[in-house]
Amino acid sequence: MRAGRALLPLLSCLLLSPVAAIAGPFEELGAFAGALASLRRVSIASLRLASPGEPGVTVTDLVLDLPADAGASYRLRAARLADNARPPRFAPAGLAVSATPTAGVLRLSGTVEIAAAPLRIALDGEWDPAGGTGVLRIDAGRIAFAAGGMQPALLSPALGELLREVEGEIGFLARIEWGPRSRQLAELSLDDLSMELAGVPVSGVRGRIAFDALVPPSTLPAQEITVARIGAGPALERGRILFALAAGRKLAVQRLEFAVAGGRLTARPFTLALDRPAASVTVELRGLRLERLLAESGLPGLSGEGIMDGRLVARIAADGVTIEEGRLAARGPGTLRYAPEEPPPVTDPRMVMLLQAIRNFHFTRLEASVEGDLLDELRLTIGLGGSNPDFYEGYPVALNVTFEGPLGTLLGAGIRAYRLPAEIERRLQRQTR
Repeated sequence: MRAGRALLPLLSCLLLSPVAAIAGPFEELGAFAGALASLRRVSIASLRLASPGEPGVTVTDLVLDLPADAGASYRLRAARLADNARPPRFAPAGLAVSATPTAGVLRLSGTVEIAAAPLRIALDGEWDPAGGTGVLRIDAGRIAFAAGGMQPALLSPALGELLREVEGEIGFLARIEWGPRSRQLAELSLDDLSMELAGVPVSGVRGRIAFDALVPPSTLPAQEITVARIGAGPALERGRILFALAAGRKLAVQRLEFAVAGGRLTARPFTLALDRPAASVTVELRGLRLERLLAESGLPGLSGEGIMDGRLVARIAADGVTIEEGRLAARGPGTLRYAPEEPPPVTDPRMVMLLQAIRNFHFTRLEASVEGDLLDELRLTIGLGGSNPDFYEGYPVALNVTFEGPLGTLLGAGIRAYRLPAEIERRLQRQTR
C-alpha cells in the first residue's frame, strides 16, 4: 500500500500525460527509492488512478525496478493502461519508461504502445532534482489513416463512434514542463483528412491546433482549420473556421465561412458547451446561384437562373438540431424549368398541371422556408409567383408547394400539398376532359 501511494505522482505524470498534470513526481520517487534502498523491484498487480469525478485509468501489472547503484537506471513498466470511461477515450496501451542519472539530472526516455493500432509514442525528457525543474516531451509521430487500415476507433473507441472512413494524416507533439514555471504545450496537425463525420462526408481538413493546456485541454485563441468540402450537393466548399477551446468544455467559434452554390455562407460567432451541447447558431446566406443549387440537388431535368439570399437559425442540443427559422428568397426575377428526359409517372391531374406550369416558369417571386427537427420531421414550403409563356398564354400563376417528413425523405419526396389558382385549375381540368 505504501508503495502504491508513493508511486501515484509518478504514474500521474507518465501514465496520464497528456491527460494529467505534472507536479514534482521524481522528488517523491527518489525519496521512496531511498527509503527502500534494500529493495530492487516493486510490483503492483492492479492500480486505479482517478481525479474526483473522473472515471480514471486502471493500471495492470505495474513493475518498478530500482537501481543497485547510484549510476544505474530506474525502470518502470506497465503491461496495460485501460481507460475506465465508457466508451473508452483511448485504447489499452503498454508503458515502458527509464530514468538514468547523468551529470546531476535524470534523463527520461520511454514509449507508450497501443498494440491494436499499432502505434508507438516516444517519451523523453529530463529532471533536475536540485532545481526541482523538469520537462517531458511526447511525440506520436505521423499517424496515417487509410480505408481498411488504421482508423480512429483503434486509437479511441469514443472517437470511432463519430469518425468513420478516415483517410489522411495527423501528428501530435507535446511538451510538459514543471517547476517554478509549469506549462503544458502541444500541437495537433491535420493534413488532408477526409472522413464521415456523424454520417456526413467531409474532405480536405487541414490545420495546426496549438494547445496551451492539456488537463483539461485548452487552445490558444483564434485557432484555424480549413475544410475543402462538407456534404454532397449542395455542398459547403473552401471553408475556414476560427475557434478556441476553453477548459475542455466550451468551444467558441469566432468565424465560420464557406462557399456554397456560387455564394457565401457565414455563421455569426457562437459558443457551444461540449458537456451539455446547447447553442443557437445563426447563418447568413448571400449570393447563391439558383442554377448551382438546382444542379446539385440531384433531381434530373431541374434547372433555373436567379440569385438567392437567406438566413437560417438553428438550435443545437444534445438530442439533435432544430431549425427554428430558415428562409431563402430570390433577389429578383428569374426562371425555373423542369424538363426531365423521362417525366415522373404521375396520374393525379393536379400534379400534371403543376409539372406543366414549371416546364418554363418565369418567376417574379421564389422563396423557400424550412422549420423542424433536422433528424425527424421537417416542413419545407416553396412559394412561386410568375408565369409560363407556354402555359395558358402566360396566365399569372401563384404556387405554394409543401413537403413534410424526415430530411432524407424530403430530398426525394413527392409533393404532399400544393395549390393552383382556381381559374387555372378550372381551365386545365376542361383541357384534360
